[in-house]
Amino acid sequence: MLLDSKDYNIKKYFKNVYDVKTCDDGSLWPVRFTDKLFAVYSVDEGKRIRSFCPSGVCIELVTDSSFLNLNVKTLDFARNFAYFDLYIDDIFVKTIGAEPVRNLPETVSFNLCYKHINGKVKSDKKKQKITVFLPHLVDIQHKSDRNRGR
Repeated sequence: MLLDSKDYNIKKYFKNVYDVKTCDDGSLWPVRFTDKLFAVYSVDEGKRIRSFCPSGVCIELVTDSSFLNLNVKTLDFARNFAYFDLYIDDIFVKTIGAEPVRNLPETVSFNLCYKHINGKVKSDKKKQKITVFLPHLVDIQHKSDRNRGR
């Protein structure tokens, strides 16, 4: 499964956000604060960067797919690492990411078949709840296919 920001319903998958903004290049930016609060936090560089980071933000969906690909773009960061936490049916499965941030691939891929968790095997139609927590110290945007590589 590829989450594509061209899907007009994609914003519903983002949880623990104030809003999901669509950027000029078509990428999606999950935000936790209002523009007014961003203005307050922007007075200090450390606070600005941290306010842009999606701490606690996750993508949550139910699917029968055996994989999930997220096309991402990293921007500023408070710490030079970026890790995603994968949960399947509310059970922590693994952490995927990179250190330093520049080593994070443009497409972050998650295998969703873990027979020992719930019996899911590749190509079956078993649905499962997928939750991916975004990196908490990196300003990150979700890219659509049309803006990959930018």
